Amino acid sequence: LHKFVEAVGGLRPLVLSAGGFPAFFRIVGGFDGLAKLLGTQVEIGTQGLARHLGGLPAIVSAAGSFDNLVTQCGAQLKTLLDGQQGFEMIRGFAQPLVAGLPDKCFTASSTYDGSYSPHHAKFSSTTSWGWMCGRGAAYEKAAYLQVDLLSEKTLVAIETKCGHPGYYCTQFAVLASRDGKTFHPVTTAMTTTVATTKGDMNTKDSKQKQVKGEAEQSRAILETTDGCTRVVLAPVVRHARFVRVLPKKVVKHGCMRVELYGY
Repeated sequence: LHKFVEAVGGLRPLVLSAGGFPAFFRIVGGFDGLAKLLGTQVEIGTQGLARHLGGLPAIVSAAGSFDNLVTQCGAQLKTLLDGQQGFEMIRGFAQPLVAGLPDKCFTASSTYDGSYSPHHAKFSSTTSWGWMCGRGAAYEKAAYLQVDLLSEKTLVAIETKCGHPGYYCTQFAVLASRDGKTFHPVTTAMTTTVATTKGDMNTKDSKQKQVKGEAEQSRAILETTDGCTRVVLAPVVRHARFVRVLPKKVVKHGCMRVELYGY
């Protein structure tokens, strides 16, 4: 397969010769059809074939942009990015935007106490379960975690972790802003199969679960299982500097960690 792609000058010329990604997928019947066309074992599957083609960066390059890939591939993109391996492709293409930010970039509507300060929402935090808003109905109704990415970014995915094993968020919304004043809801029609770990700070209490995401109409309220989820943003969110995550439904008292992926 590598030799074939090299012989035609790479994946991009192959796609362009078909008249673009829509025509390319229509002609070959998607990734599985391409595997059959090239004589590749069908068992390699969509994700295996993508890796042979150079991974998500090569596929995005062939499409011209991630936006184009989202727009043109439809259900085929769902198959490509589903599951742990699919999300690894996202992480190989887009950079984690939250992990390296200084603590001052994290603010919130309220905080339970100093042990649950906003900056503890980073996955790398080892001294807290995550961020948690103030206790009480008034605090929970107005709750949000805000992250300043320091410059405008394009967001392609969001990942949450459960934080405390007994206190977590099961539904949340995401807002994005260029100036930190006017925020717009982020909607998506794509979630992924998620391998979640409940109680990620205590391996003895960890439990692996699987959640099957479904391609649906665009929605602004995102679901989690035990506070954990991975969501591919389709369409992508451009010009986002400030991002707010709003817990909408919690178990006992919402506690969460967040990572954003983009460029």
